[in-house]
Amino acid sequence: MSTWVENDLQRAEGGSFLHFLRLMEAHNWHANFDPDMEAIYDSLTEQQLQEYEAMVPPGACDEPVTKICPGFYVYAHAVRAMRNGVAEVLDTLQRENLLDDTVVVVFSDHGEEFMDHLGDHRMAESDDPIVAVFESVGHGSSLYQEMINVPLLIWHPDYEGAQIDAPVSLTDIAPSVIRWMGLEQESRQWQGEYLGDVARGNQAPGRTIIGSALSDGEQQLSAVHDNKKAIWYLVSDHVDYFDLATDPGETDSIRDDKLVLAFDGMFLDYMQNVPKKAVAKSSKLTDEQIRRLQSIGYLQGVDTNAEAGEPGASQ
Repeated sequence: MSTWVENDLQRAEGGSFLHFLRLMEAHNWHANFDPDMEAIYDSLTEQQLQEYEAMVPPGACDEPVTKICPGFYVYAHAVRAMRNGVAEVLDTLQRENLLDDTVVVVFSDHGEEFMDHLGDHRMAESDDPIVAVFESVGHGSSLYQEMINVPLLIWHPDYEGAQIDAPVSLTDIAPSVIRWMGLEQESRQWQGEYLGDVARGNQAPGRTIIGSALSDGEQQLSAVHDNKKAIWYLVSDHVDYFDLATDPGETDSIRDDKLVLAFDGMFLDYMQNVPKKAVAKSSKLTDEQIRRLQSIGYLQGVDTNAEAGEPGASQ
């Protein structure tokens, strides 16, 4: 944060700027169950423990011998630290007389699960129950709501404060930011809808939100439409259907012929219309790219000196 204030923000004085600040507390503090995590947990006050206890997902603290339960408390504490970081950004912009003509977008790329869905289809398909348990902790192996229903907050000088319940997607952020920067023509080259229309209540009804791109386990697609949701496991061709209005925790998969037909159509439409990206034969990362990804919590254990064909040479 201090680097942003001292360097980037000062360099932008008097002109337009686009800054991306990545706050990593909620990604890293609890992730490795290492001594640092234990030290953070031990530092929590009784009041903080009581506050976070009210947020514990079902099942996260059923096994006291594991570190999953204290990991959740540390995660909740990290989210609070990130909230303080966002407040610091807004206070800084206000102090520098920039907030009245600056757009601030706060979002998360994914959520986190703490055994919320232990025993689901992932465990039924797994040959190793231990692996299945750990796939139900963290992120990257499911498309349940705790993973994809992420925060999106926007401060914009032209918009009144409001909570908007219309469905939106992370794909909306890039074209919206580009348009807010005055580059409307360029914004049309991106997927996603303009969040300015959503903020003014001009979004077309009945939008379907698609979720995809897992890093671990069986690949999945999800679709949410009018409080109904489907998760399709592509390899095993298993589909779970949920009514989020009556079952927000996605614990009771339902079966209905109308749902099957409707979501089959949504998935087919997505598969036929998703942009086909050209994939190079070799997707080798440079050592510097690997180090950058490792610095923000990804590709842990990958050898930057790996030769072609070895782990780390192509990810």
